[in-house]
Amino acid sequence: GSAAPGPWRWLGETSDQLRAAGLGLDDLHRGLLSCAVDPRPDRELLEWTLWNTAILYHRQAQLASSHPLAADAASMARQFYQLAIQNPGSHHAQVTDGAQELAVFVESLPQPERREMPFNAIYVVHLSAQPERGRRLSARLSRDKLSERYPVQWVVDTPLVGDQAVQERLARRMEASARKEGYGEMWDVESGVLYTPNQLARYIATTASHAAIWERGLATGAEAILVLENDVMLIDSFEYRLGHAMRSVPADWEMLMLDALSKSVTDKVTSTPFESGWVNCTKCTLSGGYILKRSLLEALLQLYTLIPHILTEELLVTVQARNRTYSHVPMLCVQELLDTTVQSDVHMGKLRDYYSGVYFPRFVEFYSELELVPVTKLESGPPEPHRAAGDEL
Repeated sequence: GSAAPGPWRWLGETSDQLRAAGLGLDDLHRGLLSCAVDPRPDRELLEWTLWNTAILYHRQAQLASSHPLAADAASMARQFYQLAIQNPGSHHAQVTDGAQELAVFVESLPQPERREMPFNAIYVVHLSAQPERGRRLSARLSRDKLSERYPVQWVVDTPLVGDQAVQERLARRMEASARKEGYGEMWDVESGVLYTPNQLARYIATTASHAAIWERGLATGAEAILVLENDVMLIDSFEYRLGHAMRSVPADWEMLMLDALSKSVTDKVTSTPFESGWVNCTKCTLSGGYILKRSLLEALLQLYTLIPHILTEELLVTVQARNRTYSHVPMLCVQELLDTTVQSDVHMGKLRDYYSGVYFPRFVEFYSELELVPVTKLESGPPEPHRAAGDEL
């Protein structure tokens, strides 16, 4: 495994993304990688690295040939300027000037047709050991032009099962299990069998990936973010259908669970006569796709800090008690259910039976991908991770 990572570990992925696009001088990549592996990077180096990454995206925005490309690059530049301002060094005044120049540039861009999307950026939980999943999701985001219209960040192998932080959280989970405390034992609800330590470790690693995304969302100042796991299949015309659904979403929403399953959801699926729309989530599970407002990002991270061995779905179910979480029927995304590294065969079989026997017969026209076909590799897809040799699931 790699050395214990610091809070800037994700800058290694930024370096990978820029290299894949042929962008960035060697000095910038050295700075990104140095800050990524240092638990406490030098303040001057950190500010310089964030500032110069912002400048790179700023220039890309100025050189872009179309509004969507310019807006995407400007959004990335804004995020890095904000991070540089929050971590000041001797170039603070110049960083602030650059952020102000970017704001003037963004104001000068022609305004595109308004889309009422409830998120500012897309984050994907991904494992480098699952390249086919990554290629399929890349194709979906490209097909629906989501990767053109919104900044997409692939959070790759952050962390892995063998990482120290995951093993420490697993040890706490096992201690809680031995003492019969809350957030200890976890049962597969379909097979009635306790999850093994290896299954729990995979859940804990996945939860840490989601938490890393929530931290980034807060750090970049996003008002709301879309989080996807790498095996989700989007409803056809995703952006249009979500935009249309947002016209009727309750005004107090904090979280929209796009692939949620619960009694309230399944009851609506089978209701007669059927009417599409939102349902309130109180015990909705599945975390393949969801949208979070900033207020809930903060609440989730506070809870995760308080109970570091809690799992993603436990976190999401807990905050649903605020009564501001909703799911839409038909669902705006569904998980492929082609493979799993966590769930039992019994669990996966029952999920597939529900989808094939109940859900898809009713909504088959909304998912043209139901019979998955090989996807040709795109020129741009999920970045290769910056990992040490030997790191694997």
